[in-house]
Amino acid sequence: MKEDLVSIVLPTYNRAHLVSRAINSVINQTYLNWELIIVDDFSKDDSISVIKSYLKDDRIKLYENKVNLGGSGSRNIGIFHSRGEFVTFLDSDDEYLPDKVKLQVELFKTSKIENLGVVNCGRFDQRNGQIYNKWIPKFRGDVTIPLLSKDKVGSNTSLLMVSREVLDDEIRFDENMPAGQDWDFLIRICLEFNMDFVDQNLVIIHHHDGPRVYNNLSAIRAYQLQLEKYNHLLKKDFKVLKKFSIRKALVEFVNKERTLAITTLSDKSFDQDLLIKFWKIYFKLYKSNSSISSKIFLKILLYISFD
Repeated sequence: MKEDLVSIVLPTYNRAHLVSRAINSVINQTYLNWELIIVDDFSKDDSISVIKSYLKDDRIKLYENKVNLGGSGSRNIGIFHSRGEFVTFLDSDDEYLPDKVKLQVELFKTSKIENLGVVNCGRFDQRNGQIYNKWIPKFRGDVTIPLLSKDKVGSNTSLLMVSREVLDDEIRFDENMPAGQDWDFLIRICLEFNMDFVDQNLVIIHHHDGPRVYNNLSAIRAYQLQLEKYNHLLKKDFKVLKKFSIRKALVEFVNKERTLAITTLSDKSFDQDLLIKFWKIYFKLYKSNSSISSKIFLKILLYISFD
C-alpha cells in the first residue's frame, strides 16, 4: 500500500548558513513519500543558491516571495502549494529526527482520539551544540483549556502535523500576529479538532543569537492581541483567564515593563484573588529578578501558579 503524501512546509529568511541542516533532516526521514515546500521570504543572503543545490530531488520545491511576508505569510504560501494528506512544518533553523514524519503519520492512523486534526510530539532544546532541555506534551484530546492557559501543550510549528481536513476548513496562520503565531494557529485548530501526540522527542529546536521574530516588543504586542482576540473564551473560565494574565504580566515584567505588568493584573475580576495580590506585590517590590530574595519569591509564585 502506497504511503500517504506528507507536505513539509519550510519558510526561510537569510538562513543560508542553517537551511542545509533543516533540508538534510527531511531528506533523512525514514518516511519516503513527502514533498518539501521551501518558501524563501525574499532573502538577501545566499539562501537561494544553497536551496537550489537540492532541487535535483524532485520532491523538493522552491517558491520565492517577491516581498518579505514574514513567517506566517510564508507558511500560508506553502500551505497553498501543498498537496499532501498531511501537512507538517519545519523552521529553517530547526531539524527533524529521522522518524518524525513516520511516527506522526502512524499515530494519525492508529489514534483512538476522535475528530483528530493535529498530532504533536516532543522536542530537544539545543544551544551551542548541547541539549539542555527535553520536553514532551502533557495533554491530548480536547486541549483548548490548557492551550488558553498556556500550559504544556506545545505549539511550536516544527512539532505539529495537521490533517488536510484542518486546512480544508480554511485554518491558516494569522499574518497580523507579530509573535506567537504558532500558538494562535493551534488554538484555532483545537477549537474545532482534537489533538494527540507522539510520546517521543522528534525535533531539535536550535536556540541561537541570530535574528528572531520573538523579541521584546513583538512578545508584548502579541500577548495583547491574543487577549483581545480570545477574551470571550478566556472570560468563560476564571482560572484560565488568571493563568493567561499572569503569563502575560511576566512577559511584560521580564521585558522591563513593570507598570504594564501591574496594570495587566489590575482587572476588577482579580480584586479578591490572593495569588494575584502576591504577584502584584512581587512586581511592585522588584525591578528585575536579580536579587536572591526576588528569585526565591518568584520560584514560590511560579510553583503555586503553574505546578
